[in-house]
Amino acid sequence: MLLEKYQEKFPDEYARHSLLSHQLEENDNLSTRKNFTWHVTASALILSHDQKTVAFIENKNLSTWLAPGWHWEKGDDAMYNTARREALEETWISMLRLHDWHREHSYIPLHIDSHTIPENPRKEEKEHTHHDFLYVFLSEDEDKTVRFNQEEVSGFRWLTHEEIQNHHKYADVWEKIRRHGLL
Repeated sequence: MLLEKYQEKFPDEYARHSLLSHQLEENDNLSTRKNFTWHVTASALILSHDQKTVAFIENKNLSTWLAPGWHWEKGDDAMYNTARREALEETWISMLRLHDWHREHSYIPLHIDSHTIPENPRKEEKEHTHHDFLYVFLSEDEDKTVRFNQEEVSGFRWLTHEEIQNHHKYADVWEKIRRHGLL
């Protein structure tokens, strides 16, 4: 199982994923976004071709800057493919390559984060939890000009390494990237 492989690589994070572990043991249906208590998502931290910047989108529903990503969908055969699909849908960066680190480590995510998504009356969604599996991708396109899906995203920008390490949500992720040699 993906979570078990992840916890073998990052044993110091075991306690942080106790809710996710429990839900998987209880066979809570985490694979459908119709489960408005909790479900799984995947995101793509996209490094630019020169690896000096990282792609971020402003999520319309949350009004915050995030790595592209969102919900697992039926037909996604692996979480990293969910992250890739969502990145393509949101940023239209078509030349993405999964970082070799994932292949070398049984395709585990670099980071798993559980966080609360606020209620969205417009979409008739209650507050719920996302268990997000983050994967690192490399853009193979040297052109940093990006169009983005304006139906889902209200902005796009490339953030520098310094901006990422100071981003409250991604500081831990950035430390892992540096510590595990992804740059």
